[in-house]
Formats: sequence, C-alpha cells, structure tokens
Amino acid sequence: QEFDPSVIFYEKIVPIKNQTTIGDYFEWFKNNVAAQAVSLRLSDLTRAGGKSWVEAYFDDDYFYGMTRIFAFTLSARSGSELAAFSDLAVEVERLRRHGFTESEFKRTVDGYRRWLTTLDVEDQDLRSGNFADEYVRNFMYDEPVPGVINERVYIKDALDALTLQDLNMSARSILADDEGFVAVRAMAAPADGSINEADFESALETARARAIEPLAVSDTAQVGLFDGEPEGGSIVSEELMPNNITELILSNGARVLIKPTTYDNDSVNFVGWSLGGYSALPLDDYYAAAFAPTLLGTTGLGDMDATQLQEATALANVGLSWRIAENGTSLSGKSATGDLHTLLRIVYLTAAEPGKDQAAFNLMRDRLAEQIGPYAQDPGYRFETAWSSHLFNDNPRAAPLDASRVKALSYDKVMATAVQALTPASRFTYVLVGDVALPEAKRLAAKYLGALPSGTVTEPQWQEPLRPRKDAGVRVDFPFARENRASVKMVWAAEAPWSWEREQTLDLLAQALNNRLLDAIREDLGGTYVVSTSGTFSRMPLEQYALVVSFNCDPARVDELIAEVRAEVASLADGRLNPMYVQQIKAAAQREYDGTNRTNTYWVKNLANAVAYGLDYEIIGRAKLRIELADPELFKTLAAETLRPDREFVYVMTPEN
Repeated sequence: QEFDPSVIFYEKIVPIKNQTTIGDYFEWFKNNVAAQAVSLRLSDLTRAGGKSWVEAYFDDDYFYGMTRIFAFTLSARSGSELAAFSDLAVEVERLRRHGFTESEFKRTVDGYRRWLTTLDVEDQDLRSGNFADEYVRNFMYDEPVPGVINERVYIKDALDALTLQDLNMSARSILADDEGFVAVRAMAAPADGSINEADFESALETARARAIEPLAVSDTAQVGLFDGEPEGGSIVSEELMPNNITELILSNGARVLIKPTTYDNDSVNFVGWSLGGYSALPLDDYYAAAFAPTLLGTTGLGDMDATQLQEATALANVGLSWRIAENGTSLSGKSATGDLHTLLRIVYLTAAEPGKDQAAFNLMRDRLAEQIGPYAQDPGYRFETAWSSHLFNDNPRAAPLDASRVKALSYDKVMATAVQALTPASRFTYVLVGDVALPEAKRLAAKYLGALPSGTVTEPQWQEPLRPRKDAGVRVDFPFARENRASVKMVWAAEAPWSWEREQTLDLLAQALNNRLLDAIREDLGGTYVVSTSGTFSRMPLEQYALVVSFNCDPARVDELIAEVRAEVASLADGRLNPMYVQQIKAAAQREYDGTNRTNTYWVKNLANAVAYGLDYEIIGRAKLRIELADPELFKTLAAETLRPDREFVYVMTPEN
C-alpha cells in the first residue's frame, strides 16, 4: 500500500482487574497517570530529535470484554522502520529500569491537578450522553461510578499521595515484558528485508541486554514564567461603550476592549488583532510569516525552553495561538478567571520575547520540510493549489509549498518577521470577554499589554495581494486523481464593492444555494453524495468576493452536473429560487443567534470582527439585521450581480491519464 511514512504499532492487551475497593480505584488511577507520563516522555524525545522515528505516541484504552490495550505508535521514514522500533525498545527499557524524571512527574501530576480544577465548571454543562457513557463503561468494564463529588475527592487524595516511586512502579507494570505484539504498515518491504519477526524480536532482546543510563536531565538554571517582568504601562483614557463594553487606550497606544460577563463560569476569552498580515510583507517573507507560529512554538518563550515553559504553566488553565493571515495578525486565547494574569504574561512574551531554542527551531523546520514532499504529491492538495494558482493569476502566495524554501528559513528571519507582525502594540486592539471583574481586567491589561513595545501606526502597503483574474468563463482540467472519480470546483469571483451587509448576504445566499443543490444534484439526480457551497466577501487587502461550489462525481457525469449547477445559479439570479430554501436559512440564522449570543465565544468573535472591519460595537443590532438579510429579493439582486457567466471559473480534477 502507499503508506508514507511507515507506521509501527507495538501493543499489548491485558486483563482488567475488578475495582471493588478504594484501593483498586487508586491503582487504576495511578496507571492512568503513568500512561500519561509515558506519552509525555515520548513527546519530549520527539521534540528533542535524535531518534529514528518521526513521531511517537502512547495510548491506553478499553479494548474488548474485560481487557485493556496499551499501544505505542511510531511513524518512520521508509527503510527506517527497524531503527525506529529499536530506538523505542531502548526507551521502553530505560523507563522500566530508571523511571521518570522529577520534571516529568511534576508536569504530569500538575496537568491532572489543572484538569481537576475544570471539573466543577464542566459539571454545569454535562449532558445525558455523559452519564450514559459512564453507565456503559460501568457495565462493560466494571469501571466504578462513585458519584461526581466522591470521585473528585478520590482523585485529589490520589494525587496528593502519589510519589515518583509510585509512578515508576505503575509504569513498570504497564511496560512489563511479558506480552506484546508488533505490526508494521509500510509502502514496501525494505530491500534489506529488515521488516521481519526475527529482527524485531532481536531489537527487543538487544535493548533488554544492553547497559542503559537514566535519561539525561538538563542542568540549565530554572527560569520562572514571571521572572524579569518589564514595568507595566498605564491607562490614558477610558470610555464606556454600548453593550457594557469598556474601551481603554493604554500608554503604548494599544486599544483594549473589556466586556465582563456571567455567560461562561470561570472563563475568559481573549483576542488580539492588527491590520496587515502577509499581504503587507514582501513576497520573500511569505514563508517566514506562514510558518512562524509552528516554528517558534517549539522554541519556548523568553529564557525558557519548551520543557521549562510546560513546567511553569502545567497548573494554569490557559491556551494561546496566533497567526499571520492574509490581511491581519491575530492572537486567540482562553483562560480560567484566576489564570488571566498567566495568559496575558504569555501574550507579552509571545509578542516581545520569543523563545531562543534554535536547536528546537531547526529540528521542527527540517521535519516540516521533509513532510512537504509527500504532502505535495497528494492529489487533493495538487488540485487545490493548481486551481487557486490559476484563479489568482499565478500569484506566488497561491503556489504549491516548496520544501527548499522551508528548509532555508533561519531562526533570525522568522523571529524578526514574527516580532514585526506582533508589535508595535499601537497597531493592535485587544479584546477580553468573560467572567472577570472590570478593575482586575484593567489592571492586568495595563501591566502586560501596556508593557508591549509601542511604535508608529502606519497604513499597510499591500504587496501583490491575491486578486482574481479577469479572463473568466473558462474551464481547466487537471489529471491528478488516482481513482476513477472527478472533483469539481465551480468558482464565481471578482473584485466588487464591499459592505458588511453584502458580505452577510453572500454567506446566507451560499447556504440557501447549498441546500438547493443538495436536493437537485444529490437527491433528484443521484450525482454525488455531498455538495459544499461557500461564499466569502473580503474588504482587505482588496474588496472582492468568491462563491465556490464543490462536489465529487463519476467522471462521465461531470458535464451534466456542471450544467445543473449553472441552471440552479441562473434560477437564483432570476429570482426563481423556491422561498422554502430562504426560509430554511432564515430559521437557521435565528437559531444560531438564539443559541450563541449569550456565550463568551460569540462576543469575542463579533467584537474582533467589528474591530477588523471598522464597525461600531452594536453587536446585537447587527446580529438581528443579519437574520433579516435572508431575503429572496436581496439574494436575487446580489446573485444577478456576482454569479454571472463572465465571472465563472470551472476546475475539474480528472483521473490520471
């Protein structure tokens, strides 16, 4: 089979011991913690490099009847299967003999303690399915059901009593050499015949017989997350806006929007946004911008490497991601109320003091470059990049990924690109929504967001933005498919004046058209299982729109189904769409509003959109207006303007010749 990379499974199945006493429960729980620590060890080893595997994972789960499965899974380059398994055998033996490090023990236990603090909040959101799952596990595997309160007490007591020696004993029990089997999935057998039972058995025996030292522990001085904090900024202006939103301007020019809520208990959502993105950077910086979050994510933060950062944040219920997109740079995060200071400290470090672990950077860069080759040969990816490149007139940003350009990225270049995108703070608006007291949110915003470097706000200079070509009315076929199946993309795209109302109308129109196409070409004609229709209308870097209809079908029916889609689009533009489809979308928009408008996610998302599009903060008013935009006449008018034959592009992936 065409499996790339190869995958090696090393698994064993063991009986489940009945849990009839509290002591049995504690032993079961310790095994769960030990399994998580094994997984952490593999993650650390993979990140550090030097192993023959590409990725390594460990998992445990119920299997069949009263049994449980413990499973290692490795991915390896073709021809390196035996070497990867040999490395794993050594690491398994190292764990058996020497156990875990203090750092691994602390990070694993702290992770469970953090999880325990979230359960009281999650109890409020439990559904019947959660309880049904508990009963199923109790019936199938005799898993205890002591009750929510009792189980919290048991887990806390188990964590408080757990020692490193206990964890090591549980790991030795899990990794005992009494049972196990190996399976290998590879593209082809190696020329040296190394994928065979004898060689893999020999790898285990060799590991068990050799001298193995404990895992080397870094002697780098410990650095705390809050060490060396800069002097914070101050609030220079404050204004109460509609919908109980407080707008702050900080001393470094940053704007902060704070909306305290009681929607989601013990939860705060965060967004930061700045106009710009990769379209405002030189073309040569595109790869640095696109891969910066992934590459710098391995380097730690400030003076901490990734492991030290994990130790410092193991107890904190926080998460942060960021990206440099086409027209802006954004950060998105979430924390428990009591961990907001940790989240904002991480925001500061991410923007102003990226990590310094260049070895980790280089390892991740090389790994990504290696993965691009096989990925770029995937038919779906080739088709996606081929039609995008044609639509956007061979813009380099729409071209397929080039592994050599990823391999050429340097730490200094990527770091400089990231810092340029994430600062100065005077370009950014930061949004905090959630279960937080306004005075505390203001204090933390000034301390951490106000400490970010300031700068001069300038309008972005767009450099070769993605622009739809003007010679529409064409069809292009790409013979990439490896199966006897065609994939079709019908695209209507052009530059056109943008407004918030037009963007929302196009989105709703696309949903109505999708429902109609599902009935027309799936139900009536039986031509495909799935039709997907999406509409986007962007304001920056160019005012332009695109509506894309996608489906797979028998190659012999491509022309027939394209003609049917065109007929339905023409019917929409002529005002002949059955009102039933409009009503379906209007009702769905109302349900969406009713079901989400009292959540932190709803407010942080819509406030961020208001900032990005230069709109006011009348979020509820616009949400209600959106529902009314599901209107047959508005659909007809916009479709007649945008879904014209002279703005249509058809792309078809056909079977290979």
